[in-house]
Amino acid sequence: MKYTRKPEMIEAVHFVDYKIGKIQDFVDEDCIDLDLDRNQYYLKTLNGRDYLFNGDYVVKDSDGNYRTCREEELLHKYERVN
Repeated sequence: MKYTRKPEMIEAVHFVDYKIGKIQDFVDEDCIDLDLDRNQYYLKTLNGRDYLFNGDYVVKDSDGNYRTCREEELLHKYERVN
């Protein structure tokens, strides 16, 4: 059997130049943290830590869950609507 992905509306914010302010405004307050050992921000997800890298997008899916997404993946799966 073959399956196709259902259309899904997401929200996303681009993480560039290590400017974390936009991300902090976008996600729930308790969803983001800084790993002091790695000096790197990460999202707390259902699957554990999802580290942010420069150029990533932070995506909020239709269920309200956050995750990081590489730019290539975002552009491949989604089309900007506004």
